[in-house]
Amino acid sequence: MTMHRATVTRVFWRAGICLAAAIAVLSALGRDSKASASVLTGATENIYGRAGGGVFFLDLPESSPFVETNSREEAVDFLDHYDASLRGGPLTSLMVGSEYRAFGRRLFTEASGFLTFYESRHGNAYDRRGSAWDAVRRNTIENRDTESLTPEELADLVLDEVRARPDIRFVGWIGAIDGAALPATPNFAWGDPIRISTERDVDFFGADLVAGTFLGGQGPVETALFLGPSWKRLRQESDVFAYEANRAPTVNTMTLREDLDASYYGGVVGVRVAAPFAERWRFQADGRVGAYALDAEYTGRQRTRLGSADPPRLTLSRVDVGDTTAAARLGLQTSVSVRVWKRVVIEAGGGVEYLTHAPKVRYVGRGEPLGNGTTHSPARIAYADAFGFSGRLSVGMHF
Repeated sequence: MTMHRATVTRVFWRAGICLAAAIAVLSALGRDSKASASVLTGATENIYGRAGGGVFFLDLPESSPFVETNSREEAVDFLDHYDASLRGGPLTSLMVGSEYRAFGRRLFTEASGFLTFYESRHGNAYDRRGSAWDAVRRNTIENRDTESLTPEELADLVLDEVRARPDIRFVGWIGAIDGAALPATPNFAWGDPIRISTERDVDFFGADLVAGTFLGGQGPVETALFLGPSWKRLRQESDVFAYEANRAPTVNTMTLREDLDASYYGGVVGVRVAAPFAERWRFQADGRVGAYALDAEYTGRQRTRLGSADPPRLTLSRVDVGDTTAAARLGLQTSVSVRVWKRVVIEAGGGVEYLTHAPKVRYVGRGEPLGNGTTHSPARIAYADAFGFSGRLSVGMHF
């Protein structure tokens, strides 16, 4: 993850250099209107650029290899091991564009991009051995001759009694994400309390290239329609470590490293409305609808160690899987800007994004058995919707 974060830092630097170069080129073009003549026989009226920063909150679907099972060793629920709701990170946005006349109309072209990321750390502990489990243990001791039993034999006897109770739950983890059976070893921690620590890195970035036209109308309000290609990428990396908490954290353990990558290729259509108010102030709203082909890839690398087994067992699992589907996007950005100098504008705004499909991982289905020597569904890609909320402050220049 350190190397990955260094890559994101380099992206920031390169984006800043590209923006500076673009502004320098636009500034040079702006000094000579003849040099900026449109190839469509029109003249460029306005060349502009904008750079901004802010905060972006992502609300993503969650995945979990940690399960709750019934006494028949069937998965009945999943345990949260991280929280992906409304996680915020820094936002960088860039945009360059130009307005010109061609075919008797006032047109514009814009290229824009954004980058946001966040890191998060999570810790959870689970234990389903409550009053029902204690009642079984007391009943076993009271109604059976247990004085001659070793602690291990007593624990096995209690466990046999617990298995006969459909209301009692166990917690643990999927021992093999590839669905393989673990011989003579359960696919989850047998009723013992577990502790989980998770580290996540999430990156979300993309770019749009649109061309549009201003619609005719009366008054100072401007309305424009536009369309063009669009690309987005969502990357999620997770490092997970879990162990049975009633033993040393080196005895029965599970580590899981996951990479979940989604690339969106498509296009957007949108409408923009701008209205001046007061002196030098302007309000703008920009709405977009996008359609995409979504290419998702998942890589999971798992290491499960059961040191309490005799002999100790080590299981390595790896899953590499891809999937494609269609996705849609809705976006709305609003802003208020003020011209502080002749060619400089300061803008404050916010927006909301909605994706119909963001990838997550499904490890096992509800009701699937996870007992000794039993195979189950391997990890696979599933989808759920996602939201994004942003706020930004930017500086624009007109040439």
